[in-house]
Amino acid sequence: MANNPDPVTLMIANTIRPGKLEEYRIWVKGISDAARKFDGYEGTQFIKPPTEDDHTVHAMIRFRDHVSLSVWEESEIRQQWLDKLPELVESRQAEKIEGIEFWFEPPDTPLQKPPKYRMALVTLLAIYPQILFIPPLISMLLPDNVPRFLAILVSCMCTVLLMTWAVMPAMTKVFSFWLFRK
Repeated sequence: MANNPDPVTLMIANTIRPGKLEEYRIWVKGISDAARKFDGYEGTQFIKPPTEDDHTVHAMIRFRDHVSLSVWEESEIRQQWLDKLPELVESRQAEKIEGIEFWFEPPDTPLQKPPKYRMALVTLLAIYPQILFIPPLISMLLPDNVPRFLAILVSCMCTVLLMTWAVMPAMTKVFSFWLFRK
């Protein structure tokens, strides 16, 4: 598993102890700054800030591949930061999601999932421009004698690659305020 070349996202849910939010924010900044120094780290996104009623913070930490994530997970600096966590949080849940799995609803996940209609709308907004522009572009680039089914296959491959590594991560970030709102 460690040499799997697919991108990997670590989904984390931390329930913060009452009165520890400010200390937790300092902790988050520190561990994020430490992770930034590791090769393959692609960013951290916080999905749902705590409210008065719900003290759980959800985060997605992305790494280029499993090797990069393993180096981070086995690092001494990460362990030093995690050793400080029990005094700040009541509970912690983590799950690794590979490749395009994050597009779909992970089974038995303890994390908040957006309503399906919101996921469908964001996906539509992501795919529609690609369907409009990629096939004409591909047809201009391919020779005229390429069979239609091959041109469609190339268009689909381009769309899937863009959706997985560029468009959906960006759309999730842009629309996270709405996707994950209760």
